[in-house]
Amino acid sequence: RITDEELSMFYADADYVAEKPLVTTRQMVCWCMDFAIETAMRKGEILQTRWDNVHPTFVHLPADLTKTSKARDVPLSRTARSLLTTARKSTNSKMLMPVDTETFKQSFGRMRDRVGITDLVFHDTRHEATTRLAKKLHVLDLARVTGHANINQLMTYYNRDARELADLL
Repeated sequence: RITDEELSMFYADADYVAEKPLVTTRQMVCWCMDFAIETAMRKGEILQTRWDNVHPTFVHLPADLTKTSKARDVPLSRTARSLLTTARKSTNSKMLMPVDTETFKQSFGRMRDRVGITDLVFHDTRHEATTRLAKKLHVLDLARVTGHANINQLMTYYNRDARELADLL
């Protein structure tokens, strides 16, 4: 899972503040990390989403954008909606985030290397999102949000540590 400290390191490297306009690719990478943590969307889903598919309370992901080739609607938290407002004001594009996959990959890798985190991949945001969302949603609703048809596969992304579980007890 990605930690708040690691996120802060990325934010500092990019001079990123969630409410401020996105000017650089590094800031867009940070925005995507935040949005992924709020929605459990994959990098490709975020980078391929068009504004036409963004609705006031959800993002519609057509089947051709999802890993499972099944369309799904991703509900938006208040934080996710706020992030979308920032993105809308920052870009003049048909795409949610006007960054191509290769540029994104290179920028993320360089940022990760600069801040000295060796074991982080963007997909870790999906683990973090799933674990956070599990505190709020019933497991079947969580599977619908993440797009998992098999609950056993969903368990791969649920990663509470022993301290968090002990707090529940």
